[in-house]
Amino acid sequence: MIDSSGLSAARIDSLSAFDVNGNSVPLTGSSTVQCPAYHIGPKGYLLLHVTVTDNDLSSSMSLNEHLYAYEIDTQFGHGSTSVPTAPAHRGYGQAPGTFTPPSAGQLYGIDGGYGAPDTALVSFVGGGDTIQISPQVSCCYDFQLWAGKRTTDGETYFCTWGNYDFQTATIDVS
Repeated sequence: MIDSSGLSAARIDSLSAFDVNGNSVPLTGSSTVQCPAYHIGPKGYLLLHVTVTDNDLSSSMSLNEHLYAYEIDTQFGHGSTSVPTAPAHRGYGQAPGTFTPPSAGQLYGIDGGYGAPDTALVSFVGGGDTIQISPQVSCCYDFQLWAGKRTTDGETYFCTWGNYDFQTATIDVS
C-alpha cells in the first residue's frame, strides 16, 4: 500500500492525575495545564487521553484506514536508561502482516463512534484511547506520543512513524 500521507490526527488530548484511591488530584502550586505538576502519592497514576486516526480520503475508491500503531513512550530525568513507570510503553499496535483488534480487558480501548476495525479490508481508522501510566519515581516526565501508518512510500516501511506530540509533567510520588 503506497500512502505517504500523514495521519489525520495524532495528539495527546489531556492528562489527568489520580491518587491510589482513584480520587482526582489537582494541579500543584502555581503549575498550569500547559506545565502541570501533580502530587499523586505512592501508587497514584495518570490517565492520558490520546486521539490517533487515519481517515485519509485521497482515494476516490474507499477510505484509506492504514493506522499501524501508536504508543506513549515515557522519558524522565536526564538520559535515564530505565523508565520508572508501569508500563514503560503503552498503546495500540499490530504486526505488519496481520490484523488483531484489541480484545476485551486490555488497559486501553477504542472509544465508540470511530467504528470497529474492518478485518476484511485490513483497515483501521483509529480513534480515542485512554492510557494509564503509574510513575514510580518523583521526577519530571516527558510523555511522547509515537504513531505510524501501516503503509509504504515505495522505499521505506515506516514512512509516517514519528513523535507526533508530547506532554511534560512534574510528578511527585512521595
